[in-house]
Amino acid sequence: MPTIINPKLISWASDIDDGTIRQAEMTARLDIVEGHVALMPDAHVGLGATVGSVIPTRGAVIPAAVGVDIGCGMIATELDLTADQLPDSLEPLLSRIERVIPAGMGQGHDEVARTADRWFAGHQPATELETKQVTKVLKQFGTLGSGNHFVEVCLDERDHVWIVLHSGSRGIGNQLAQMHIGIARRLSLEAMENLEDIDLASFVQGTPAFEHYVADMLWAQDYALANREQMMDRVLREVVASVGTGRQLRRVNCHHNFTQPETYGGVDLWVTRKGAIKAGIGDLGVIPGSMGTSTYIPQLQGHVRCQTTEIAPVGSLWMPHRRNFGSGFRASGQRARIVATSSSTAFSPTDLVLHRHGPHLVRTGCARGRWPWSHGPRDPHNGVGVDIGARLWSRSVGPGSGDRPSSTNVGGPGITTPFLSPVLLVRTIARMTDADHLTWNAPDSDHPGRVAARRSLAAVAAGDIDAWLAVYTPDAVVEDPVGPSMFDPEGTGHRGHDALRAFWHTAIASVDSFHFTIHDSFANGDTCANVATFTTRFADGTVIDTDLITVYTVNDAGLITSMRAHWEPERSMATARKE
Repeated sequence: MPTIINPKLISWASDIDDGTIRQAEMTARLDIVEGHVALMPDAHVGLGATVGSVIPTRGAVIPAAVGVDIGCGMIATELDLTADQLPDSLEPLLSRIERVIPAGMGQGHDEVARTADRWFAGHQPATELETKQVTKVLKQFGTLGSGNHFVEVCLDERDHVWIVLHSGSRGIGNQLAQMHIGIARRLSLEAMENLEDIDLASFVQGTPAFEHYVADMLWAQDYALANREQMMDRVLREVVASVGTGRQLRRVNCHHNFTQPETYGGVDLWVTRKGAIKAGIGDLGVIPGSMGTSTYIPQLQGHVRCQTTEIAPVGSLWMPHRRNFGSGFRASGQRARIVATSSSTAFSPTDLVLHRHGPHLVRTGCARGRWPWSHGPRDPHNGVGVDIGARLWSRSVGPGSGDRPSSTNVGGPGITTPFLSPVLLVRTIARMTDADHLTWNAPDSDHPGRVAARRSLAAVAAGDIDAWLAVYTPDAVVEDPVGPSMFDPEGTGHRGHDALRAFWHTAIASVDSFHFTIHDSFANGDTCANVATFTTRFADGTVIDTDLITVYTVNDAGLITSMRAHWEPERSMATARKE
């Protein structure tokens, strides 16, 4: 059951930090919020509004609450194939998927596909795009992106094959979102609104700014939906070609970063779901876990409504406190492999959420991976006695023949079987290769400081805040730059994960892409000092080069306890140029 924090804020979370509650309370206090804000079980601090929240507003929309990856979401397809029809080695299939779906920050197809031209000819945003933006829209149509976006192939407990994919509106969605968030901030300041957080600035319905944003936002949501469809079509073709047979049985395509008009109790609202899915009766959704853990295809079987809005009580998809249940990955070029085993006696975060809220859901699909090629014991937490062992391959990569869905949340008839426990998982993760974001011209070694520095830079380049925080101890201190700055007026540094998360949203999230060049590296004991140049590129085409020295100190576990970046903001700004 949910917890009523106050009349304007209800939480489904059983484990939530104070910073998340404080941020959600700020949102709930807005005059435009109708009813209450609902927090999902894995809610955590985000830009402006909380990730893992549902925000019903009357006569207004908050662009930062929708987020910068407008329409980000999941698509899943069930095939008529079974495990015994799959080849023993899935390496050839993985290579085929990598060829047809580019992955990584800024990556696109070399040539514009006919499907991209046809889609764009019939869909135009309200904003007049520049030529280079149109090129990006067309070439990135049918591409995965970076960060936590992925493709996976898995088996359910009936040994049926599923394809699951996570992606959004790519670079153009981010650029449109950043533009409108900036406009909302400016209008709020001009109107002298007394907002607790400027990123809660909204557009009022009926104004030109509102109409412009909504048109661009709905266009980006449609682009994200079609992008996933295109990728799923391509992956499906490759799977069928690899096996020699197969067809689609059903497909689910749903957003988890979006807003749309809905009516409750005769009241017209804009319902924003940031890291949450809509859960009307009969709706199917797709809820992925972290790498190597369960992916679920839930269907609402009861009337779960948070007074004003229908939400999935498992709605948001990534836990803020990623507990390590024994699985990890090793990067190799564009690929990553799980090299350890998830304990079958421990809940993954997604399992825990579904276990607590399971009575409201029919769990029609699931995938859980274990390494290596083995079967696991029965899971005592499932409520059903099914084997959960898995053969697992995981790789790094990143659109998908089948009938097109007619809406953003489409499924077949209600399935009431137990949740689908996997026996095989192929996951292709959109990770950056070193060539994408890092040029390492310095001495290399497995010194823990150098390893941690690489992990930190990769997470920044991928835009993955959770992966970045995972490299730092809970009480780590970051001074970037050392001394007083616009990011740290007192010059005392950012201490602890809450402060680091706030620093990320202030200093890192606004950057479109990064490239790091390490000219030299000196490592001794628990410290590593790197002489580097960081090149940052912003959505408006501005590029800045920063020469600096970064000093990392790590503990025995290889986690960063402090990072001190020595650079001069004035010298960096002097390099600003348009490209």
